[in-house]
Amino acid sequence: MQIGIMGTGRTADIIAQAVAKSREYDLTCIYDTRIDKAQNFAKKYHCGTSTFDPEVVSGSCDMVYISAENSCREELVKKMLDEGKHVLCQAPISMSSKTAEDLYDMASNKGLVLMEATGSLNTPGFMKLTEVLKSGVIGSIVDIEASFSRLIPTNEREHSFPEGGCFETFGNFVLAPVLRLLGTSYKDININAVYGLNGIDTYTKVTLKYDHAQATVKTATAVLSDDALTITGSMGCINVESPWYLMRKFTIKSYDDKNNDIIYCDSNSNGFSYDLAEFRRRVASIGRNNLTDHMSENTYEKIRNQVVTSDPVTILTTKESIAAASVIEAFVKQRPKQGERKEVKIWAHRGCSMAYPENTLEAFEAAAKIPGITGIETDVQLTKDGEVVVFHDEHTGRVTDGTRYVRDYTLDQLKKLHIQMAGGETTTIPTLKQMLELLKPYCEENGLLINIELKTSVVRYPGIEQKVLDIVSEFEMEKYIVYSSFLAESIKIIKELLPSAKTGMLSGTMEGCIQGAVYAGADALHPWIGGMNARGEGRLKDVPIRAWNMEEPFFNDGRMLEERDMGKYSEFGVTDIITNVPEIYLKN
Repeated sequence: MQIGIMGTGRTADIIAQAVAKSREYDLTCIYDTRIDKAQNFAKKYHCGTSTFDPEVVSGSCDMVYISAENSCREELVKKMLDEGKHVLCQAPISMSSKTAEDLYDMASNKGLVLMEATGSLNTPGFMKLTEVLKSGVIGSIVDIEASFSRLIPTNEREHSFPEGGCFETFGNFVLAPVLRLLGTSYKDININAVYGLNGIDTYTKVTLKYDHAQATVKTATAVLSDDALTITGSMGCINVESPWYLMRKFTIKSYDDKNNDIIYCDSNSNGFSYDLAEFRRRVASIGRNNLTDHMSENTYEKIRNQVVTSDPVTILTTKESIAAASVIEAFVKQRPKQGERKEVKIWAHRGCSMAYPENTLEAFEAAAKIPGITGIETDVQLTKDGEVVVFHDEHTGRVTDGTRYVRDYTLDQLKKLHIQMAGGETTTIPTLKQMLELLKPYCEENGLLINIELKTSVVRYPGIEQKVLDIVSEFEMEKYIVYSSFLAESIKIIKELLPSAKTGMLSGTMEGCIQGAVYAGADALHPWIGGMNARGEGRLKDVPIRAWNMEEPFFNDGRMLEERDMGKYSEFGVTDIITNVPEIYLKN
């Protein structure tokens, strides 16, 4: 069977690995809206075709797995069904119950399989759990609790509109066992959510009420819970230990202790691999039984036992999928509006550091010439003989042909190291004085600011704070400088030596920035964009928030530019962004 993969996210990796191990599939095409991502994914799995054109996919396979962003899944599913392809789609297929039903109708009319991948219902463990529940060992089900949580950085897509949010992303995942075991005819729904700084939910709890039972599901992207599954019955309970979706073991506790047991399940693969196997069985069954995944309930009940599966109950019914979509839809309707996007200021991170080697005079000059740029960020350390040089890493090996730490070289020795540039040319490590001499005219003419990061959190260079202040004073550039560090003590010393100095507290999270800024008296917060997990209060409420992105590529390092729109972090309260590619934000 020839299969194409549309989307290159986490679950696509899992499916591609399963396909690669199987003799029953031929991976023929990889699709992504970013062609470079499609190409890299195709290379990883030895697939000959990569594309950003859905037409190429439809012309190269019999079936597709779709794991693209939520916002474009509906369109891709419809496109592939229209082209006559069987579709396995990462849940949710749609966040509209009506649209989901229309897509299943379309699949039915064309005699095609359309199936959601939930990652749990087709595992041997869940099948065993279902058998145990059918035996009546815990009586009738009264309550189900299921949770799924991840600590996901705020620069991942789960924290972004339009497809972000923990419940839109993971809601189907926790709803699947509930709708399978209690059915789709819930009577009432209650939704409670905690929202992040940009209006995206980071923790959501949903309760479904049935005539004689209820269920609570929880999803989270900013808190961590015990991802267990608990099923409470009239005569006992079953607890599936965390992580429940792998279903390797569950415990039965009965009212009289006679049926207490620990059940071990044979699960040697990720749940999505079992989804892929079930998908293949359904496709094979289409030819034998003319069975589709959507039909009247009577017809479904009549012939589902004919399907060649390990257990007919493992078939995810259309009603369950549509019911899950309706719950997601109810959540979306009550969600607050998107956070307001504001204009942000642009800083060059170590200069134009993707186009030129970082922290070089060439990178600084290129950045200073960009119209509208606010500032340039750089880093300083001390040489063995106490000179202040501009360099980021404590060790010289990544950027130069050096083999030792910066602190182990004298200035003369450092100046003999080579930094490779384009075209075979080389440049050298600059001193802070050289940098200030180069940029002073741009500061005076355009108001350009310079953020000097003191690299004191790994190597504690004694006296570096005073040395830097003295050099800045020598050039009479005090009003153009912002001092920052990951070490709060360095910021505190700067403020003690020069109370009027502008300072910024660096950290991987906003919480860390706030904590350090309170201690050191910093004037600004400099967090990583993936750590926007808090808001400044009191004195820090309206200070500048200058966020940086460590995932952006540097000059000739072989990485792709993933993040092309850091401006969206204004929804988190970011006022400035520090980027390796200021030129793409400030085009002429």
